[in-house]
Amino acid sequence: MRKFIFSISIGVLALSSACGDSTVTRYSTVQDAKNGRLFERGWVPEVLPDTAGPLIEAHNIDTNVRCALAEFPPATFAEVLAALSRVGFHHYDAPVPPPPLNACPFSNGDFRQDSVVMRRTGVSGDQEFVGVSKSGAFMFMGIK
Repeated sequence: MRKFIFSISIGVLALSSACGDSTVTRYSTVQDAKNGRLFERGWVPEVLPDTAGPLIEAHNIDTNVRCALAEFPPATFAEVLAALSRVGFHHYDAPVPPPPLNACPFSNGDFRQDSVVMRRTGVSGDQEFVGVSKSGAFMFMGIK
């Protein structure tokens, strides 16, 4: 019995350590995100217009998984899609994996309801998914 409890304790400790490394940051504007070096660090692709915001980003520095939610003016929908294409995103019609962190500011159901879903392989080989809606929602996640 003691061995069983110890095993469970080690498992709980490992899970809480993994979850505890997630960082969530909120930015009022894209300029605030630029000032915080969000795009420079590669946590989110730099594709949003300067008029976008607010933006919420979550990442785990140990696993490099990340996700973000932002609002942008619906009138810039085509501009956002064009910017995504320029940085290597392509339309994606297969099922999207669930968000990689509990701290992600959206659910998998939210992601699937977007007008356009795109994907690319990131610099480090991770898979990056973006959901963009005509109503001005931008969802991003990067998964190893």
